[in-house]
Amino acid sequence: MSERPADPNPVPRPRVGRVIGIWLPVVAGFLVLAGAVLLAIPEPPATYGWFAYVPLSTTYFVPGPWFSSPEHRLGAVLLLLGIGVLVFCFGWRVGRRSRLRVAR
Repeated sequence: MSERPADPNPVPRPRVGRVIGIWLPVVAGFLVLAGAVLLAIPEPPATYGWFAYVPLSTTYFVPGPWFSSPEHRLGAVLLLLGIGVLVFCFGWRVGRRSRLRVAR
């Protein structure tokens, strides 16, 4: 086998490990925090009335307490996305650690 000659001017490349190991968990933490804040904000009071009355029916429509506003839906999506990214980073770090142990 022939060895490749060393490059006289190596170009520094960003390390994937640094991005996944440091920056991605930080961004995921901000996503979790933003989602939790959006879920904690109380819903604005309805200006049109809560009950939908149908004159010839005996049933009423009462909306549920959760996820009825766009802010709560966005908060739930951000929270789940942030938790998913944190779980990915944790799994990547555990897998990388076990791969390094096998290499030794």
